[in-house]
Amino acid sequence: MESKANVRRGAKDLQLFERKRIEQMQSAGHSAEEIAVEIGVCYVTIYRELKRGDTGEMDVLGRRVYDAELAQRKAALARRNTTPTSRTTTFRTT
Repeated sequence: MESKANVRRGAKDLQLFERKRIEQMQSAGHSAEEIAVEIGVCYVTIYRELKRGDTGEMDVLGRRVYDAELAQRKAALARRNTTPTSRTTTFRTT
């Protein structure tokens, strides 16, 4: 599975160079778990990332094709569409 020493701490977005590495490894036939160890993230992150960059096409081995550039654009769009949570204080009246 994964080594806890290799997993990044905190919520950090993947960079394009990491997505390119995911694309290379996935097309070479590596499992999500192997990619996760290489990148240093949880394997669940890789599964989410593969879904984000899914082109809807299949390769010659019948696996879904991942595109790092597509995933990067979708991630940037998702970041722009999120709004910071507003902190409202509720006062109790007694």
